[in-house]
Amino acid sequence: MYNEETGIYTCRKGVEIKILPINELKIRKMTVSIRDKFIANKEPIDPPLYIVAVAGGGKQRRYHTEKSMKDDNGNYREKRTVEEIEEWEAHQNALARFDAEVREKITYMAFREGTEFEMPEDDEWKELLEHDGISVPTHPELQRALYLEIVLLDPHELAEIAQLILTQSRRRITQMTEDAANIAESFRGEMEESSGTND
Repeated sequence: MYNEETGIYTCRKGVEIKILPINELKIRKMTVSIRDKFIANKEPIDPPLYIVAVAGGGKQRRYHTEKSMKDDNGNYREKRTVEEIEEWEAHQNALARFDAEVREKITYMAFREGTEFEMPEDDEWKELLEHDGISVPTHPELQRALYLEIVLLDPHELAEIAQLILTQSRRRITQMTEDAANIAESFRGEMEESSGTND
């Protein structure tokens, strides 16, 4: 259950979790970094290209889309070659892996930086996880994220908290943008007044 006024989420186990905004710029940089890694490994995360005839007899290279590859029933179009289909499926597989890695990293970042809660004082939870074959990281912040994900919350609560953190983050970005615009407008007003005084 989430309290909008206090920004505190109370999970089914009764633990109170403070929801905080995270740095969306950091998310963007992380996503670009993962994309760069995929490209460096020659993963086909960009759609394959194809050549299409254009008016006047010229030709143009375009990226394939779901619509250019498949009909309304989801079947591959007859004019698509085996090579095109293989390239498209390789692209879709790479894109799925890319999306999964981005989601995993964003989720961990959100749980690590977008929550505050009391961790257990003893190490019993670590011992139980390691007994079950789950390795526990040594870094305290990574331990917090793992505890939140594996021990404290159920999948429904995890999804709720991730959404709350991202919503808070977007609100902060919007507020910062509005504040910057107001400051710029105020500065322009002061400059105009100053200029008018000097005339």
